Amino acid sequence: MWRTNVIFILLLVISFIFYTEQTQQRSSRSHSIHKRSCNVRGEECFKDIECCTGECVCSKNMCKCGNRPKVKVSKLMQPQSMAQRLICRYR
Repeated sequence: MWRTNVIFILLLVISFIFYTEQTQQRSSRSHSIHKRSCNVRGEECFKDIECCTGECVCSKNMCKCGNRPKVKVSKLMQPQSMAQRLICRYR
């Protein structure tokens, strides 16, 4: 009796692992285009990370690129926490 329970639980665990791997593969196929930001050049690329290179400047490239507007930070809106300061510094 306990052997059948152990085998049944083992089969459930294995089927759950296979199911999660299949769903991850399906989701990675459907999301092949990712939006990445090119912070160095102030551009926004709508493809994989290879798009964020010097080729992204050219509008003839397969990557859809565009210039992002510069964000104006007023003196009243200074970051309050250390985490916000670090995020703003390394953007």
